[in-house]
Amino acid sequence: MMKKLIELSDVSICIKKRCILENFSISFSDETGVIGLVGLNGAGKTSFIKSLFGCYSITSGKILKFTDEIAYCPDVPDFPTDMTTLEVLEYSRMLSNKKRKKLEFYKNILQLVGLSKYINREISYFSRGMKQRLGIASVLVLEPQIIFFDEPTSGLDYASMKVVAENIKKFKEKKNLILIISHDVEFLEEVCDRVIFFS
Repeated sequence: MMKKLIELSDVSICIKKRCILENFSISFSDETGVIGLVGLNGAGKTSFIKSLFGCYSITSGKILKFTDEIAYCPDVPDFPTDMTTLEVLEYSRMLSNKKRKKLEFYKNILQLVGLSKYINREISYFSRGMKQRLGIASVLVLEPQIIFFDEPTSGLDYASMKVVAENIKKFKEKKNLILIISHDVEFLEEVCDRVIFFS
């Protein structure tokens, strides 16, 4: 029997008299798979995600989270350029109050995203596509139940997009629930099991 992980009931978020989310209800259970979140700009997709992390105060309604194992990867991951790949991953776990892991754990994560040979490379030498993959890795080291990706292929060339698509397919096999905001219809068709439309 599936367990509910997140539930939003009639949630509204208004900032300076402008509602960026209005009477919004949705729930997710501990199913495995990839769900696309699709809608026009301003439909509230990113606002919905940020509300889960307390970035917005809700005006009305209710947000219930039955797990704290939720991670978010923004569309443009940003890291201190003087840190190495390994330091970024260790720092990500530290910020989330996770226990330290052995080196092999980080190597396995980097192998998944195709960055294993850059484990000691400073971020200042990374391309946009490599930073995108490092952003995914920095989420995976948290071992979350739910992963939110916001425009994971934004600004990537075709080859980098294919790498990200393959990564996400692998994560599904590890029994994660993955939710993706994207305007890239071809990408969503390749990786998603189903799609939810925001209007």
